[in-house]
Amino acid sequence: MKKNGFIATSILYSFFLVFVTLFVALISAYLHNRILLSNMNEAAWDTLVGINNTKISDLSVGDYISFDTDKAGSVINTGAKWITAYITTNGDNKTYYFISDTSAQKQEVIFRASYDTIEKVHVFTPILYRELVATPSYTNSFYIPGFKVYLPTVSLLENIRKQNIHPDVMDAIFDINSSYIVNMDKAISGYQQNQFYEYRMYNFSLGSQQNNVVPSYCGGSFNGSKVTYNSNNTFGYINVVKDSVKNEKYVDYCSYASPIAYSHNANDLVVSTTENKPSGDLVENLYSASYSYRLVAEITVNTSQNNTYIAGGKGNYMDPYLFTNGVKQ
Repeated sequence: MKKNGFIATSILYSFFLVFVTLFVALISAYLHNRILLSNMNEAAWDTLVGINNTKISDLSVGDYISFDTDKAGSVINTGAKWITAYITTNGDNKTYYFISDTSAQKQEVIFRASYDTIEKVHVFTPILYRELVATPSYTNSFYIPGFKVYLPTVSLLENIRKQNIHPDVMDAIFDINSSYIVNMDKAISGYQQNQFYEYRMYNFSLGSQQNNVVPSYCGGSFNGSKVTYNSNNTFGYINVVKDSVKNEKYVDYCSYASPIAYSHNANDLVVSTTENKPSGDLVENLYSASYSYRLVAEITVNTSQNNTYIAGGKGNYMDPYLFTNGVKQ
């Protein structure tokens, strides 16, 4: 009996020890989860507070933003993505230049042109743009509250190219896989001032044969290590990548508006069909609806200004910052 009693007591103590061990483990797990949940809540709160307190003056070159332009008569699409392309600072004032993708400009605009008797739908063209910006309703048509909106100028593209920023950021600004219209707002040798040019994008296959074709497309050259631009190519851009397999650098694309006549051959494997441009990339037919557009949104803000708050977003391409009316949420 004493032996059996000892065994029963041992079993009882074993169950008790297991119970205590499980109890302590459960309490430890509970406390640990409470700490983790508290940290997550604190991190989430910090993130929300950070977003809620973010202003335009906090943005950096390379950050993405979208605008709420849902207003009758606006020629700008809500939801287009704009990248912070250039920033200037003057004391406490900062001027921001955002460049859109090619979806920002609506293809059709309701507008009363000079030759119209009533307001009607027009296809967006270079000549219509000129009428819009010369009309008092310009600020209402290109509606982003507090911003000046216009086509990219060569002066801005020059300033963007001069920046000492990371190549990936420069690539993000220029690589939109499309050609678009730019405004020649300054005198450059070979170009016609105050005219429009098609800023064309050319993609190249990796390979040493590029050395023969890059100059004819890009207004510059690449010797395997360094890009050199022609003297009058102040706003074109040549992008260089590294082939990690061969450990060599190549030009993968360039953007350029040629001021002179040219012929590009399909056997270069750059353009799909042979093209001949007797006047270069000068836009001669201002009534043509075949062009794509990017837009610039410019704003000057003071770091202490209270009407430039961001409404949400993370600032990347997939989740850009959202600007509505600048009021703190």
